[in-house]
Amino acid sequence: MGRVDEKTERSIRQSIPDITAEPITIFFDQLTSWSDAGVLCLTSSKQPQQIINLVEQLKIVIGTYGVELDSRPYNAHVTLARKARPNPPTILASICWHAISFALVESVSTSRGVNYQVLESWPLGYS
Repeated sequence: MGRVDEKTERSIRQSIPDITAEPITIFFDQLTSWSDAGVLCLTSSKQPQQIINLVEQLKIVIGTYGVELDSRPYNAHVTLARKARPNPPTILASICWHAISFALVESVSTSRGVNYQVLESWPLGYS
C-alpha cells in the first residue's frame, strides 16, 4: 500500500479484521525476472480465486482511507533476489504454498539489502 501516515495505518489495521477470506493454496511454478526493477521472483501461472477475493477486499478497505493503490493487477510473488540478472534459468518444480494467514509487512532498505518486518498478521478462514 506504500507509505501512509500513522493515523491512516492505524485506521486501516483496525478495519482489517472485518475481512473474511478463505485459506489460500497457490502453486508457484514460474521464475520471473522483473528486469526494470532487477528483481527475480517466483510467480504463479494461475492466481487462485481466494487470493483475488482477499486482494479485492483489501483494496476496498485501503481505498476507503484515500490511499492510492497500484493499478496493475495483483500478482502473488516471492522475491528471491534483487539486482538480479535478466533471463534466469527456467527449470523449476512447482512449489505449493498454503496460507492460513496474511500480514502487513514493512520493507526497510538497509546497507545490507531490504529487510521485511511483519507488523501484524490476521488469520484466514470464515468464522
